[in-house]
Amino acid sequence: QWYQRRVRGRRTKFDKPLPLIIFFVQLAFNFAWVPIFAVCHELLFAFVEITILDFFVLFNVVLFSRVDRLSGALLFPYLLWSLFATALTFELWQLNPSVIGLYCSSQLGLKSEL
Repeated sequence: QWYQRRVRGRRTKFDKPLPLIIFFVQLAFNFAWVPIFAVCHELLFAFVEITILDFFVLFNVVLFSRVDRLSGALLFPYLLWSLFATALTFELWQLNPSVIGLYCSSQLGLKSEL
């Protein structure tokens, strides 16, 4: 509540839509990564997806820092956590190159070319 009082009364860049649009885009990428990685076991696609997520999170930190330093600083641990998850996803993909997401493919009735 103290923070709302501090910000209240001054016009912020949150009045413009870009920071919030980027926030919701990165949030959608965040929600999409879990089923791609944990349910479908599509490790390559999960790595590509989380790499895109990292760029959106970084862009989000930059935009929120321009609005308010505290807002950007509070997103920094999330960026570090996302980068750590990216490294783990990459290592899992490298250690298991033959995993091509057979679970989701079989659920959809698709046949593997292996």
